[in-house]
Amino acid sequence: MMRVPLLFPVLLWCLLLLVFTGCESLPPEPVYQLSPVSADTKWLNGQQLVQNIDDSVEIVMAFDRYADGNLIFDMQIANYSSKPVLVAPETFYRVAARQLGRDTLGTAYAINPESQILAVDLQMSAEKSRYTEKQNSQAFGATLDLIGMFGSLVGDIVSGGKPKTEEEKERRRLQDETDANRRALRKQQEQLDRIEHQNQIASLSDARVVLERLPVRKTTLNSGMSLSGKVAFPPSRRATLFTFVFPVGFSIHEFRFRQSVIGANRWNQPDEAPEDESPASAADLFIPKAFDLTVEPASDGKRETVAVITFDMPRSGVASVEVYDESGHSIGILVAGERDAGRYRVRYQSLSLANGTYLFRFQSGGFSTTEKLVLSR
Repeated sequence: MMRVPLLFPVLLWCLLLLVFTGCESLPPEPVYQLSPVSADTKWLNGQQLVQNIDDSVEIVMAFDRYADGNLIFDMQIANYSSKPVLVAPETFYRVAARQLGRDTLGTAYAINPESQILAVDLQMSAEKSRYTEKQNSQAFGATLDLIGMFGSLVGDIVSGGKPKTEEEKERRRLQDETDANRRALRKQQEQLDRIEHQNQIASLSDARVVLERLPVRKTTLNSGMSLSGKVAFPPSRRATLFTFVFPVGFSIHEFRFRQSVIGANRWNQPDEAPEDESPASAADLFIPKAFDLTVEPASDGKRETVAVITFDMPRSGVASVEVYDESGHSIGILVAGERDAGRYRVRYQSLSLANGTYLFRFQSGGFSTTEKLVLSR
């Protein structure tokens, strides 16, 4: 009786293990849901609307969905004042936090549709350049074919037009067949390249149309005018609370939303608690006795991190942290809005910031203080 080597069942087991492991279904992507913290909301077509009016400028917004790696909101802005106001989506930003009154997880600006449109235009220009270069290369190849055919014709004339031996006849037949196949393949490739180019241009054109029509675009709203569209923000899975800030005209509008992440486990069943939520520590519950601001150089090893700003709020109120250059020009707002009593920490990140001296001003109520940071990296 033939004996099966021991190695065979071992290899078979490894193969089956690999197959079943590879066939195991991946866990589904989580679903992000955001709902307004404010109880003063209205419902319209399944969306929960929240409203804010400041300095005769009204903003109504509602969470739409999580798509393409961003949090998408529907927004309407109306100017009821007597003067024009500028709506600039690149100034909109959100602040993510684990819980109300706790350290923030970071600030991120809204997706700027003007930058996205420019990116599409650059891609379209690159695609046209690529296709033109491809056409030139194919035209050069066709020219070489013509030169080869002309050379063969001249050779035929010189030799009397007919091959002299069977070997020459076979060589000529193979050469003609090769040339014909090469021309057919080149023509087929040209057609495929043309179709691919047309599809790329059509796809980019469609993307540009969407970016032109759907988002809130940079607009000067005259008195009595309004606009509506979508605004997108980068997500933060660790956050349970978002503060969305919209500077419009001379007013700053704030909206708070709670976030639920559904589908953290493989069967998309809601977890009992957010997976990144940790128990409150003594530092989290610290209530300072006085207002204070500390600005420390970045120490996380990331080039984009400029500084870590810590500010203390002994009582709740409106807080703002703004960055200025040496000449006193504002270059960014890190914090703006209502804050509960507690200690807050914000990471200031920027790759474009040049080396030099910068001032960080913290204001809340009647309190104001400024800290200096010398950036050298």
